[in-house]
Amino acid sequence: MDTEISPVKLGLNWLANSHIRHANNHAVSRGGLNDGYDWIQHRYSFIYSEITGYGVSIFVNAYRWTGDASYLTLAREAAEFIIQIMSHVNQKEHIGAVPKGYSLARYEPLHQYFSFDAAMCLQGLLDLNALQPSPDLAQAAYSIGNWLISKMQRKDGAFFSLYDAAADESEHLGLNFFDDFGCLHTKHAIGLLKLYRQNRDSRFLDAAQRVCTWALTLQDSDGAIRATERQPEVVSHAYCYALEGLLYAHADLGEERFLQAVIRAGYWLKRCQGQDGAIQIGYERRWWRPDRKIRKWLKPGRVSDATSQAIRIWMILYYQTGQKTFLEASQKSASFLRGMQCIDSPDQDQLGGFYFQPGHPIQFTWCTMFAVHALHTMDQIQREHGCQKLIEELF
Repeated sequence: MDTEISPVKLGLNWLANSHIRHANNHAVSRGGLNDGYDWIQHRYSFIYSEITGYGVSIFVNAYRWTGDASYLTLAREAAEFIIQIMSHVNQKEHIGAVPKGYSLARYEPLHQYFSFDAAMCLQGLLDLNALQPSPDLAQAAYSIGNWLISKMQRKDGAFFSLYDAAADESEHLGLNFFDDFGCLHTKHAIGLLKLYRQNRDSRFLDAAQRVCTWALTLQDSDGAIRATERQPEVVSHAYCYALEGLLYAHADLGEERFLQAVIRAGYWLKRCQGQDGAIQIGYERRWWRPDRKIRKWLKPGRVSDATSQAIRIWMILYYQTGQKTFLEASQKSASFLRGMQCIDSPDQDQLGGFYFQPGHPIQFTWCTMFAVHALHTMDQIQREHGCQKLIEELF
């Protein structure tokens, strides 16, 4: 490997040039990104709409960082994938929903419509539209936002997780972090607020405020945020999604209660940080403790996605509060994260990607996306208007 290539450049190369991204494949798949790469069996699982939404945003960010217009081309291709897969929605009342993705066997759409997937696609489309305004981007974004708030949001702000077209079901009151009324849906506020700034439809502003206000009801006395209304444990990945939504809402709306909630939650997350800087996949609530302090591992495993997200959250808090403890936590986690990248492999579809956990057989695409952004942030700590830029880049 060329030792001059930085982790950020190596990660961007994996996202842009490995087979994780569909370049000149089947017409419907062009621009889409796969869920991840199984480097042991040398195969992919499916083309994932949510991750393609992230792809639009990370390629837009890469253009901002480098000025390389080829990244805007990649962002546009990913956006076009999202727009065309939306055409496969087969229930008229769910126009604006985004199918989960395509199977790789026959390129058939997967007719499960997750609200979170749609919200991440919404954000990606708007990120690109901010640089290259286009009627098709604006129309698709509006359609997604309208579906989210009219079909998937409860009056108190919480979101249903999924409309399953095959089963004709909208209610999924399970104990998984991605089920109904989960804290991860707080992140919907980012796309909704961006959509409000674009068209000034106050419904989107109201929806964003309500989901963030609802999220505060999941926060315990020690600062931890529960995974869902029914699940008292912390799932780190979803926990960080909630904090990202609250941080963006604070920056956009100036509501101090959102920032104070994140500061408390950020300190809690720092207390959970491992000696090597890693964040665990989850933390279990000890049911006998009235203060709901969460300490025990739910599923042992150091993970790159939540660790990357924690870096971004702590860095925003460092910029906003000036408290060096958040910078130190970020630096510690960055050291762990750099060791999670594949930097030496003859397999070009593996080289540059980040592992989900040490030794894990799958390099999930979002892990590399979040890691690239986190490590770029650490490389540019002193950049001018660092907090504002980090908020603008958040996806």
